Amino acid sequence: MMRTTALLCCAVVALFAQETSDEGGESDSNSNIRREEVFRNIALGKPTKQSSTGWNGTPDKAVDGRISGKYWDGTCTHCNNEGVMWWEVDLEDVYKIEYIEIYGRTDCCSERLEGAKLWIGNNKCATLKDMKAEQKETVKCEDPALSVGRKVRIEVLNYLTLCEVKVFTKSEVEIGMNYWEVDLGRVYNIDHIMIYGRSDREQGWLNGASVKIGQVTCQVLADMEKENKVKVDCGGDKEKLVGQMVRVEHWATWVVLCEVQVFVKKDSLPDPEDVIPTVNYQNLGEVIDEYFNVAKGKNTSASSEPWGGKAARAVDGVTNQNWNKGSCTHTNNRGNEWWEVDLGRVYQVDHVRVWGRTDAHVERLEGARLWIGDHRCGTLKSMGKEAEPDIVRCEPEESVGRYVKIEHYSQYITLCEVQVMVKQGQVDQEPNTVASEGERWGNFTNVAFRKEAWQSSTGWGGEASRAVDGWAKTHWNSGSCTHTNQQGRHTWSVNLGKVYKVDHVRFWGRTDNHQERIIYVRVEQFLPLYISPNILPALSLSETVSSTLYLSEYRKNFDDLIY
Repeated sequence: MMRTTALLCCAVVALFAQETSDEGGESDSNSNIRREEVFRNIALGKPTKQSSTGWNGTPDKAVDGRISGKYWDGTCTHCNNEGVMWWEVDLEDVYKIEYIEIYGRTDCCSERLEGAKLWIGNNKCATLKDMKAEQKETVKCEDPALSVGRKVRIEVLNYLTLCEVKVFTKSEVEIGMNYWEVDLGRVYNIDHIMIYGRSDREQGWLNGASVKIGQVTCQVLADMEKENKVKVDCGGDKEKLVGQMVRVEHWATWVVLCEVQVFVKKDSLPDPEDVIPTVNYQNLGEVIDEYFNVAKGKNTSASSEPWGGKAARAVDGVTNQNWNKGSCTHTNNRGNEWWEVDLGRVYQVDHVRVWGRTDAHVERLEGARLWIGDHRCGTLKSMGKEAEPDIVRCEPEESVGRYVKIEHYSQYITLCEVQVMVKQGQVDQEPNTVASEGERWGNFTNVAFRKEAWQSSTGWGGEASRAVDGWAKTHWNSGSCTHTNQQGRHTWSVNLGKVYKVDHVRFWGRTDNHQERIIYVRVEQFLPLYISPNILPALSLSETVSSTLYLSEYRKNFDDLIY
């Protein structure tokens, strides 16, 4: 039996060292999305009002999504008894209403709703009855012509208390598929599968779920509420009982499994001496053309996740580029924003495919940087309106790493899918790696990039690390500039980690204000050799965004400084 459980220098200071080389509805199977006609409650959270309010029974409580027939649970409205009392919800658009569910009190006073009139727009749809212990009454207008409108109103000559009102319309929506899957490691002739669901509650959640062996649907679960377990044998069809992958999938509802057991007969088990270890490709990623997408389903993180734009959405296998479909990430736009995926191990990446939004804000990804490990691989472009990915390729020596990161400055990052593609022939090979010295700029390497930095003081949140964060943003409000206080002598320093023969240093200063502020440069190697501040010139950044200091011009003075 096989079993599984379920200094006011702005922005970048870059020190460059020359590098030397050492050698049931319409569905889309690709996106796991299908379109279905469903009944949708369009009253939830909509604007409400009523004739009067008593005992804190505000009108919004009837559309808050909470249902309790007990008034003191705080989920019911209440009007006074001052003539004709009414409650109304504005659906904010005209709808053809299929039916309405009205929930009243069950702790007392259920008879108060008897005789209440239900209006849709200017049309009287129905008259309510005494709910008694049933709590809910479902109302459907007998004449369809009376069921079209924007506002739903209930009025009665009595106290009016509503514990929930749900207004349903029929619409076509896209729903997603949830699934659970196990890889058995090899192909088996399966005898049967035992699936155990919940026994405490929600036993019917698994009804309608499909059990697949490989790509073949073996059986659809049913009657799980009668018993919390079911035997799956594909109706005795032995051809369907052959496979390596066992999957339980369901559309638009939870998949809750307490145990899954896959049984094979003893004579179907392989001889241990015949078993050859193989790479578990299923855990590496999905096959696309001649590549493996090694990012799918891997661990992700992001600098922020507002509006429900979870980082994991970018590796869920869904390339839908419409934000409202629920498969795109989202960050804030407060400084250095980023998204990252952990591939689980180091790979030699062939290329990266990035899908951004096409429904709106297509320009937001333009200029975002893509990193593989410590190497800046490329820069993203605007998505445009075409539903095509931005494909980023790197030089081979810059495309080796475990982490793939996309970062942007003071701009939202919304990623609808990221695929990290590795050639199938290389997916099980560990590439040779060389630790990166820093950020590549042409023939040079910026060895100051993201190294440890500090300064004499910090003012206005201008941390020392901002000057080596890789972002040459020259406006203070961009959040990428350092800042010291004004009193006394001020310094900013970066530790390069080891001794380098420095070719040149580049500085970016502010361009929005205070360009006249002066920087004096001093280079220390943590050896008895230093360059005196009075030998190197003061750099004024008043006319240019960046200035370059070439140390070779001052090398003739070094001998006088050794002691």
